Parts: sequence; C-alpha cells; structure tokens
Amino acid sequence: MKKNGVLYIGAVIVLALGMVMAVTACGSDDPEPTEPTTEATTTEATTTEAPKPDSVLKKTLQGLIDQYGRGEANGKGVTYARAMDLDGDGNKELIVIHDMTTEIYVVKGDKAESVFSGKCGIQYGQTDTAYEVIINESISPTTVVLFNSSDEWVDENVSAVTIVDGAASTESLKASTNGENDTPAREELVNFSINGATVSASDYNNEYTRLTEGGDSINPMTPADLDEILASL
Repeated sequence: MKKNGVLYIGAVIVLALGMVMAVTACGSDDPEPTEPTTEATTTEATTTEAPKPDSVLKKTLQGLIDQYGRGEANGKGVTYARAMDLDGDGNKELIVIHDMTTEIYVVKGDKAESVFSGKCGIQYGQTDTAYEVIINESISPTTVVLFNSSDEWVDENVSAVTIVDGAASTESLKASTNGENDTPAREELVNFSINGATVSASDYNNEYTRLTEGGDSINPMTPADLDEILASL
C-alpha cells in the first residue's frame, strides 16, 4: 500500500506541475522581435567655402600684371584697372586696360571670366596713337565707351559696352568723313551707322551724346596706383 501511495502522490505532483507550466505558457506574450542594431557611421560632408568675389578679382588682376607687366608710356602693360558694379546686381566686375586693349571680367564661381575684349586707340593721321575710354555711371546700366579709330581725322569708331546677366552687350557707332577734310573735327563726319545700320546724323549724334555725356574719361595709372587697387580687393 505504501508503494502505491507514493506512486499516487508522485503522479499528482507531476500533474500539478504540468498544469502550472501550461497556464504560464498560455498567459505569456510572445517576445517582440528585436531589430538588428547596425552601427551607422555618419560622415559629414566636407564643404569648401567659395572664394569671395573680391579675392577672385584680385587674383585675376595680379595674374594680368604678372603676364603683361605694369603700364609703360608706350601703352604696353596694364595701364588701368577698376573693380565696380557695372550692372547693379551687387557684384563687382573688373575693367582692365592693357596693351591698348580693354577687357571686362565677370566673377563666375571661383574664377573671373573675360566677357569682353576690344581694342582701344585713336590714331592721329599716320603717327601718334593714344587711347580714350569713358566710364559713364550717369546712365543705367553703367557703360564703358571705347574709341578705336584707325585715323581719327577721317573716321570715328565707338564701342559702348554694358554687362547684362553676366554677359557683355556691345553697341557699335561708326562714322566717317568724305575724305576731303584735313582736321580732326566731328563736324566733318558725314556717314553714320549704329550696329551696322545707316542712321541720320541727328540720331547718331543723339546716341553719341547719351553714351558719353556725364562720363569720366579715364587716365593711365602708375604702378603705385595699381598696387592700391590690388590692396583694396
């Protein structure tokens, strides 16, 4: 009898333990899946700050001086430089005259691009050659006026340059005499054209006056003047 009792009690205990385990299993929630953790390495983009426009113009001017030298009496080398806002957009452009050539540079990104290059010079008869360039801030946009005559006694060749949306726009005025005069007087001009189209003397002279009146005729700079321009940029 004892043996059977022991067996009975053992069976009850096993049964009870089984019920407890079953209840515990039914009442527990399934464990939430654990998302794999990946160690992300964040690399910050290294950004290079664009150079300031003035420093770009300074580098450009210094490069031109290194290439052509500072101005000389015969018109060789860089004889004039000025940084100014020609189109009123808040950004400066660079006007440079070297070797009887006027160039205008516009800052585009980290470089300055030459958007205009034109000869400037006035030849008197068969000998002396000088240049005349006018910067006219009294009209909008500011206009750079170049005079380039093969013989001022018998012709007039004018280029008026403006900057629009980073590009140069050029207006061309040309006139000549009948070849019978021997004095350099504008009153002797008889043939007139604007941008290749023939115009009247009145229309030509009105446009010539608009472009030049109130403008400043520039003077060649000394090497010290150019150094001051470089230092200001």
